[in-house]
Amino acid sequence: MMRLVEAPHLLLRYEDRFFDDPTSVERIAEWLGLNPQLSLVGAIFGRYETGAVRAFAARIAQLPADRIVMVGKSRMDPITQIHEPRIRDGRSGKWRELPAPARQEMTRIYRPFLECFGYPLA
Repeated sequence: MMRLVEAPHLLLRYEDRFFDDPTSVERIAEWLGLNPQLSLVGAIFGRYETGAVRAFAARIAQLPADRIVMVGKSRMDPITQIHEPRIRDGRSGKWRELPAPARQEMTRIYRPFLECFGYPLA
């Protein structure tokens, strides 16, 4: 992940809840140099909005066997990259609830990432 910090990127931060904003699909398409029809943009957003992803994750076990890979103890669909369990409580910044030594070590390790994407270091 740290190697990617210097690469050109589109900034979509979880904390900004980009996944609740239908224009996020348009921003991604534009960044990729695409110009999809509005109906396609709407369909993509509908398929990946929070409720739809939760529903899909709940049905992963029902997918054909070739659509399921194990990631640790969780099943994942390699096509969508959706895995179970997915989308828990939706809170961001939970790492700040860790004990101080763990937070400090994570901040030390990920400082370039945090600074690049505008996260507070405290």
